[in-house]
Amino acid sequence: MALDGATEELLYHTKSFFDITVMSAVLAVSLDDWREFFLSVAAREIFQFDPTGTIAVPGPDNYDVVLVGGVPRPQLLDVSQIYRFSLTVELV
Repeated sequence: MALDGATEELLYHTKSFFDITVMSAVLAVSLDDWREFFLSVAAREIFQFDPTGTIAVPGPDNYDVVLVGGVPRPQLLDVSQIYRFSLTVELV
């Protein structure tokens, strides 16, 4: 406490991140869709992430997030056209 009676309050800000790995059988056409999506959010534009749901059955929690660490590069895992994307997102 200062001599004038003012008090100081320390606030701690924590950031929350999700590390995501997507493995999917991807056709060349949908691979272009993934690239277009990643390029569209590469400038830290907000998008929604659902960690528990699927496209068919959305989960109860959707989070507003931004992509961190740059545009993920797809890695071809084998000849059956299975690709892996690894990315990190930050809660907004």
